[in-house]
Amino acid sequence: MSLPGLKTLHKKPYHAIYPTRPELSQEGRTILITGGNSGIGFPIARSFVISKAKRGLKDYWIQVDTLVLSAASLGKNKPLLEAGRDEVWGDFETNTRAIIDFTTRFYGQEAQGIETRKALISLSTCVTYMRYYATDRPSYGIKKLAGTDYLQQLALEVSPKKMQISIFHPGIIFNELAAASGMDDTTYPWDDENLPGNFAVWAASHEAEFIHGPLVWAAWDVEELKTRIEDGVKKNPRFLMAGIKGLSTSVDGI
Repeated sequence: MSLPGLKTLHKKPYHAIYPTRPELSQEGRTILITGGNSGIGFPIARSFVISKAKRGLKDYWIQVDTLVLSAASLGKNKPLLEAGRDEVWGDFETNTRAIIDFTTRFYGQEAQGIETRKALISLSTCVTYMRYYATDRPSYGIKKLAGTDYLQQLALEVSPKKMQISIFHPGIIFNELAAASGMDDTTYPWDDENLPGNFAVWAASHEAEFIHGPLVWAAWDVEELKTRIEDGVKKNPRFLMAGIKGLSTSVDGI
């Protein structure tokens, strides 16, 4: 799905987000990626390595410069009431509570006297607002929406100069999770896994400061996106943020 006003949708990496660009270099920075050994987290980790991020996190544990929240639970393939309280709440632990926990600890490094430019990257999903894509897993969109809404509220409270928050839908990626669900390379017109991988590196750079808060897609062209977001925010400060469709943000007439 494209954002009105954008002409270009990408299915594979392109020059503006190449991790080899000097402007996107992560040299000297330490990156922590949850779920970085599998799924979409793995190509993200690979892209950060290409961009010269530090290796051997255990040797640099006192300082994490970029946090990538990639780990997620897809939820149970059941109606909500059939899944029950404990199963539904268990997935909230991964998709919501873990986001709050990691984010709080990440930002809290400042209290330890560690003052570097922090970048927080969160993999969200279009299912937060396009629920018909996951009707078989109704709890998934609910929990991803909660985590996304938390980070978007935080972006209103924290300057990107202190902690830049980028939230994006990675695309439709074929990986081991998709294969385990019975899909194959012909099920969907899959996106290149390196698209979200490269996009995450770009999202950690100064160039991405303008997407601090809004939910964007890795497929959207970043050069076109800048103008579109700036125009949208002028009209509505909560442009591309969580809300209730059909209701105005205006208080006129109340």
